[in-house]
Amino acid sequence: MEPVDRCIQKLDEAVKAAAFGLAISFIIGSTATAANLRCSPALPVFCANVHVGCAGRTALPTLAFTITAEGVVFEDGSRWGADASVTESGTVYRRKGSRDWIRIDTAGAFSQRMYRKAGPVMAYGTCG
Repeated sequence: MEPVDRCIQKLDEAVKAAAFGLAISFIIGSTATAANLRCSPALPVFCANVHVGCAGRTALPTLAFTITAEGVVFEDGSRWGADASVTESGTVYRRKGSRDWIRIDTAGAFSQRMYRKAGPVMAYGTCG
């Protein structure tokens, strides 16, 4: 790898780490630059829609997860590489190579949407 490429790679890693720290500080209201954020679903299963209660309960179980600098780690050990988008209202983590996402607002509430062959499913809960 060329020195310039290594420099660009290091800069990219530093920017991602800084964005993660900023996202966490928005979410938990601190100035922490390195932390893991644990999130727990409110319901044991995904729903077809959570905008008005849990419409269309599925058999797909929800999992607690942790937001880390490397992405999203679920309690069963599965992982998402994720890209974070930070706004004043919260952070959206989009799974790389997928349309799936997790949004965490500044109060620590999350909503999650995953797209499956049978249709999209949603979950919600709290982080902190």
